[in-house]
Amino acid sequence: MRRLLLNDTSDYHNGCKAVVKSYQFDHSIKTKEIRLMNKINYSEYDLVILNGEGTMHDSGITPMNFMRALRNARNAGCEIQIHNTVWQNMVHDYDDVLKECSEITVREVLSQREMQKHGVEAKIAPDRSVLIDVPYQEYEYNKVYQGQFLHCYDAPHEYYPRIDVFNQSWDEMVNRLRHSEVLITGRHHEMYAAIKARCRYIAEEGNTWKNRGIAETVGATLPTTVDEALSGEYDEEYKKIFDFCLQTK
Repeated sequence: MRRLLLNDTSDYHNGCKAVVKSYQFDHSIKTKEIRLMNKINYSEYDLVILNGEGTMHDSGITPMNFMRALRNARNAGCEIQIHNTVWQNMVHDYDDVLKECSEITVREVLSQREMQKHGVEAKIAPDRSVLIDVPYQEYEYNKVYQGQFLHCYDAPHEYYPRIDVFNQSWDEMVNRLRHSEVLITGRHHEMYAAIKARCRYIAEEGNTWKNRGIAETVGATLPTTVDEALSGEYDEEYKKIFDFCLQTK
């Protein structure tokens, strides 16, 4: 079986690189190469997979181009699938393509409910970054780490050591967070690095519902301040998320 992966995001940051590493494929189209999709001979492939990640929202130019590519692949006789995706505020122009997919997985329940509006019952699976094995490494203990895209919290974030999905490898982020109590972040894959490490986190809302979606999937109520996260009162809520995301890992 020859497989093509659409939306290879591995050049973006190291969380995306971990996601792409979790797939098996023969060739891929990176997001910055999207114009190449019109030149692909899809008949050369048996399976075309769209790696949705945080791309598929608000009917933007990029998600619409990917859906058009899936339609072209289907018309060429390929099996088509969508994996690891957010799905939010998308038009119904490609509902026929969704219904032809042999498999669709979303990362949280809010996207699953949105897919239902398109007549599709998607499966829920945590972000594929958690599939990557991360060998244990020793790091200095830091009670709190600060990630990316912070706007308003109750603590002086500039004094916290940094987690940086753009400049630290997936293994480094996970292992640093294995030696920490709390991460505060607005980055989806930094949040998932905390989940992989079983480290408490506070995740700010991003440009979609992907950060809060995983908590809603398992019915977890999470704290909004560092002090609340450190109190231990929410540990069972975090455990719901960790167990769900890591149950087969």
